[in-house]
Amino acid sequence: MAKWDIEESSDTAGDPAVNQASSHKKVPKKDFTNVLSMFKPAIEIPAVKCLRCGIYGAPKAGKTHWVLTAKRPLYILDTEKSLPLLVKQLPEDVQKEIFVVDLVDYAEKKGQHMDVTKSMEAAFEIIGQLVDAVSESETIGTIAIDSMSDIWEYLKIWLADNVDESKKFGDAIMGTEWGRANKRWTQLMRLLQASDWNVILTFKSKQKYDGVKATGIFDPDWQKNTFYWLDLNIEVKREFEDHRFVFHGGRFGDKYDDLINPTFDDVREYLTKKSGVKFL
Repeated sequence: MAKWDIEESSDTAGDPAVNQASSHKKVPKKDFTNVLSMFKPAIEIPAVKCLRCGIYGAPKAGKTHWVLTAKRPLYILDTEKSLPLLVKQLPEDVQKEIFVVDLVDYAEKKGQHMDVTKSMEAAFEIIGQLVDAVSESETIGTIAIDSMSDIWEYLKIWLADNVDESKKFGDAIMGTEWGRANKRWTQLMRLLQASDWNVILTFKSKQKYDGVKATGIFDPDWQKNTFYWLDLNIEVKREFEDHRFVFHGGRFGDKYDDLINPTFDDVREYLTKKSGVKFL
């Protein structure tokens, strides 16, 4: 008898009062058969459907060019108004499978500045609707945000505009208030994670300093926990006419060689070769 089965103790087995009470309050025997059937042996798990990655680098390093090599159909949220120049250089048959929304169009002019928080709200709404729409698709394409650093900047502006003045010290915001921006960032990452499509997020790079001395090392300009949401993190460096892709860890490990001028498919094939992970 399993430990969770109902069992009468020897002290009460013959007691009519206890037996009557038991008939009104029976604890059902737990059955884990259905729960166990929800689990699938690892060997039966199909090939990985998608790759979620971040790519960062200096301006003109080749981030957006690489995004445009991703698996199509390709849906891009553009914050930099740079995509039209690049997309129109592609063959028409490729252009037909790339769809762009300009988030800057949703910003509102207020006096001498633009209210980009409207662009941020539009991004949340569009991603939510897009994830629902592609869930019905029989193909697996790609969702990209270029640049995700701008979305994080929009969130910081949103927080500054909506925090109580008592929570500010000059331009600085109390650390406890940053949880509001972090929470919204997490919501957006969860939306992207809900899709079975590939996800590419581009980030600007920022110099690391040792005191006041530049180290020559660059980090992505992102929310501090972003790395944990990604399968892969890539830095792209411009070297004359070439683009060097440097792998900075992720779920595939750390010991990878640099790639020169790879496409999205080249990166996936290289990951399969080195890790054994197969993609659909």
